[in-house]
Amino acid sequence: MIPTFNRPEYVRASFASLRSSRLEGVLVVIVDDASSDPATLEMVRALDLPGVPVIKVFKHRRRGVAAHESLRWGWDLLSGKYRCRFLCCLDSDAVVKPDWLIRIRSLFDRETPRRGPLIITGFNAHRHPVLSEGADFYLKKVVGGINMFFDAAMYRKVVRPNLRLDPTTGVGWDWHVIHEMERQGYSFLCTKPSAVQHIGCQGIFSTVAGGYDMARDY
Repeated sequence: MIPTFNRPEYVRASFASLRSSRLEGVLVVIVDDASSDPATLEMVRALDLPGVPVIKVFKHRRRGVAAHESLRWGWDLLSGKYRCRFLCCLDSDAVVKPDWLIRIRSLFDRETPRRGPLIITGFNAHRHPVLSEGADFYLKKVVGGINMFFDAAMYRKVVRPNLRLDPTTGVGWDWHVIHEMERQGYSFLCTKPSAVQHIGCQGIFSTVAGGYDMARDY
């Protein structure tokens, strides 16, 4: 699931890395949040991944910072109509290693029987605290919403009920998910090293200059 909104320079790089990915048994949904930039819209319309179905949804109106709304549209489509077993997000200002999804899925399959319900990310933002680490993963205290991988049960139980932006505090959907995961005692794991990198100049609540949205081990 990829939400897009303008910023064609990032979308171009993100799509290029996606084309180099090894994707098997994958369905991609792109939801454009009413981009006003023609170049972004053209790139979304033109995206083609060999052997991978790509569904494109174009919203006609944008309601503020609505990434959570776009994600809900896409994930509902994937989990409902297409009955996908696993769901994942990738921001349009992120790039990926060719084996990013394979590594994330492998980590999920191996660690879920040991730890129970969890969310995997390939993006190790260095200022998100690490609780412990193994040979190929970090156990994280928190993660960001640039990349999350989980099963359909986790989507129904934790992620979807928290896909909202709090208008009074500005708290985004990912932090609502983080707090609910903590409340239920579920784990966040991250690939080691990172398989996903954020390339945008600014996140919603923090800047790259502050180091919050960068993976130093990509």
